[in-house]
Amino acid sequence: MAAIAVPMVLVGAQAALATTWMVQNPPVPSGAISSNFSDVSCTTGSSCTAVGTYEASGSVFETFAEAWNGSSWTLESTPNPTISNLDGVSCVSTSDCIAVGDYSNSGKLDTLVEHWGGTSWTTESAPSPAHATSSYLIDVACTSATKCTAAGAYYKHNGDEFTFAETLNGTTWTLHTTPDPAGATMSQFNGISCTSASACTAVGYYLSPSFTLLAESWNGTTWTIQPTPLPSGGSDGYFGGVSCSSTSACFAVGDYYDGSGIHTLSEFWNGTSWTPQTTPSPTKSAGLSGVSCTTFGPCTAVGFKVKSGQTQTMAEHWNGHSWTVQTTAIPSGSQVSSLASVSCRSKIYCTAVGYYGDTSGEDFILAEQAS
Repeated sequence: MAAIAVPMVLVGAQAALATTWMVQNPPVPSGAISSNFSDVSCTTGSSCTAVGTYEASGSVFETFAEAWNGSSWTLESTPNPTISNLDGVSCVSTSDCIAVGDYSNSGKLDTLVEHWGGTSWTTESAPSPAHATSSYLIDVACTSATKCTAAGAYYKHNGDEFTFAETLNGTTWTLHTTPDPAGATMSQFNGISCTSASACTAVGYYLSPSFTLLAESWNGTTWTIQPTPLPSGGSDGYFGGVSCSSTSACFAVGDYYDGSGIHTLSEFWNGTSWTPQTTPSPTKSAGLSGVSCTTFGPCTAVGFKVKSGQTQTMAEHWNGHSWTVQTTAIPSGSQVSSLASVSCRSKIYCTAVGYYGDTSGEDFILAEQAS
């Protein structure tokens, strides 16, 4: 793969992020049959909010949130429209978070936005694309209490699925039309990162006819598609998350297929173009779902690896020059585990969330912290 020049903010950051991962014990929502965390956002090393979904009896799906105060996780009650789900969260302080997802509205999925104001979660009105048969938000990025951008996908009447985004400007959410690559038969955003209200990058994939990497940028007025090359030999690709420390420094992560297996993927945006990087895959099947880069430069990405037929958590660390695999903690008694998201707010602490499954066949929330 081609080498790239990275900004000094990355090259100069040699102090590694924490390398020892420890399983935490977040409380499971009362009555949950299964549950999973989908996203986490930390404002400091001792202040994080994680969101997700749990299944109650009768196949009812409900949202939940939990807060980390540096020593323990605490459940927070969230509004629960019919069959609801939270996929993304972004916090600008301990008293201001936005979470996004979807809920069932008259037999179709509709966008869901919830706001944490310091004492409680409340729903906010957020539009869905006109004529959408269903729509959902997957991720959100806030740069202030009144400036957020959310990204997701919606279904048209013919069944085709395509990306959309919307922004919060003060108190109102406004829809934005996002372009589709030529020949795309479907597309979806999976992650978004903003360095200001007028500088965001959203990533995901589109189908044409195989799965192809997708990245788009927002300049405050329009969304623009950015070319994203696959690594040499790759035939299918997928971005799961993105983190930008500036308008000229973003990492997007995911996985790609090259005929021999599924491999971890990392690409770097230098302000002009995306370039694949050498990213180690510890097994023949491994992928990355989320990434977090601090303003100091180091980055941590999380996901999964398949070892001896068992899916396990995985993390990788960028030290300014290269990616290396970190050993993550495996919950005791788990048969399957995976990390969906990570948030790092210092060189010392990172928090990652996801799920694990035991012999019962049900999934449970998982949180890990590196220190």
